[in-house]
Amino acid sequence: DTDAVRSARRYFDGGSVRKHRLTDDGDGGEFFRVVVPPPPVGWRTQSKLAVAPASAWGRGCVFGLYEKGTHVVAPVPACTCHHPAIGRAVELLTGATAAVGTAAYDEDRCEGQLRYVQLRVERPTGKVSLALVWNAEDLKGTRPGLGRLVKELRRLDPDLWHGVWANANDSRGNAIFANDPRRWHRVDGPEFVRETLPVGAEKGGRLYFTPNVFRQGNMDGFDAIAGEVARAVPPGSAVCELYAGIGLLGLTALGHHGTTDGPLRWLRCSDENPANKRCFQRSLDSMPADVTDGGRKASYTGASAAQALERGQAAGADVLLVDPPRRGLDHHVLRELCRPHDAALGADAAAAPSAPACNDVSTLVYVSCGFAAFAADCDALLTGRGGWRIERASAHVLFPGSDHV
Repeated sequence: DTDAVRSARRYFDGGSVRKHRLTDDGDGGEFFRVVVPPPPVGWRTQSKLAVAPASAWGRGCVFGLYEKGTHVVAPVPACTCHHPAIGRAVELLTGATAAVGTAAYDEDRCEGQLRYVQLRVERPTGKVSLALVWNAEDLKGTRPGLGRLVKELRRLDPDLWHGVWANANDSRGNAIFANDPRRWHRVDGPEFVRETLPVGAEKGGRLYFTPNVFRQGNMDGFDAIAGEVARAVPPGSAVCELYAGIGLLGLTALGHHGTTDGPLRWLRCSDENPANKRCFQRSLDSMPADVTDGGRKASYTGASAAQALERGQAAGADVLLVDPPRRGLDHHVLRELCRPHDAALGADAAAAPSAPACNDVSTLVYVSCGFAAFAADCDALLTGRGGWRIERASAHVLFPGSDHV
């Protein structure tokens, strides 16, 4: 019962939302519900950690989070939130950097080697995919230090590591990664971390992630969200997913409905990161051919949400899935959703230049990681000319122990 949960409950119980409810209750239950996870230990299966010198002599590194308002690293050698495999990985990194003399990056002098690490657990195997952010312009600039560190990590525990990547980042800003695709280098091990579909896994299919695409820190918690989204998609729908990442929500809905429970007519996903499309395609290819119609039922477009709408990605869609960043929906997306439905356009909506980009959408499923932005977007939707009403809402506590939903 945190402040964030109480704030969400007050918002959904308030008069400005209540008068726009479709019903007082959701599907067989209360209109607003809180999904509380199991005990708050071991839930984080991804972690990005800053690096600092282990001593004044600069030999070896410690790994942790910046103290509030500073760039002072507070080590987290045994954080109870972390999956045990991440705790083990941090322990090995601490020992390996000391053994081979890896120097932590000094942001004041712009010197040193290791800046950040990203650790991702592949849940089916318990192995860790490691990304090392190195102060270098390219892979050549990481030598020989990177190779020595990777060799020592493999020697210490060859069974823990899934794969190792390097991100060459010699910028002077605060960005953890250099996002240019040419800065990413697979050093060792498989390319993809694989996860099972949150629902519909019995029909087959996996989700594929590389370290340069977005993945939730609490995958177990997000599985529950993806399952709820899939069940909210009416059978037989045509679905457009904006801000899709690798297409996790849309592919889960596609797998959930399968071939018997009113299979989806089609799925269109889009997002800006060019690395997403390869992961989406591998995920789609892993699903049964009768579910995906040999892969023809789903497609991916590399585009921002606004660009995707401008290109007609939502034309003919019954359902729109959105999972925007913390700032909420782009202005163009919100504006299109608030435009009134033009019933006269019918099947010609896609061909009409002035037609609302979301003219055919009758179901909107909004996943939010920033409640203040969501509330502003929701107010605009409910009071706009799009005719939206709210059917139900739920708050998922993805970060147990924090004041966030």
